[in-house]
Amino acid sequence: MVYKVRFKQTIDELLYNYCFKPLFSVIAKPDPIQSFLMVCKELNTFCSQNGWIIDDSIHYEILIRQPGRLLIYFTFLESIMEGSGCQADQKSCYGRLWLKLDERGEVAAAEID
Repeated sequence: MVYKVRFKQTIDELLYNYCFKPLFSVIAKPDPIQSFLMVCKELNTFCSQNGWIIDDSIHYEILIRQPGRLLIYFTFLESIMEGSGCQADQKSCYGRLWLKLDERGEVAAAEID
């Protein structure tokens, strides 16, 4: 007896779904709020000892959504340097910011809460 097997997916579909699709999900667009916070001057006012903000440590949560603005709570690590240029310590910093949005919904400015 001979059985005929019908594939529901072509080889190309199988390759895409199991090989390439996971790669595309890893390569995501950068978070626009995260990108804005990395260059935001207002974040520096929350540094307690005039150190550097460690960009990879910036995290935020949206607390309030209003038309044209967002209130966020953020945290980051401040890198404290020694006189020799070596990192001496890291301090946890946090605060709240109002993010003003433009007509496209993109972050245009920040204001300390």
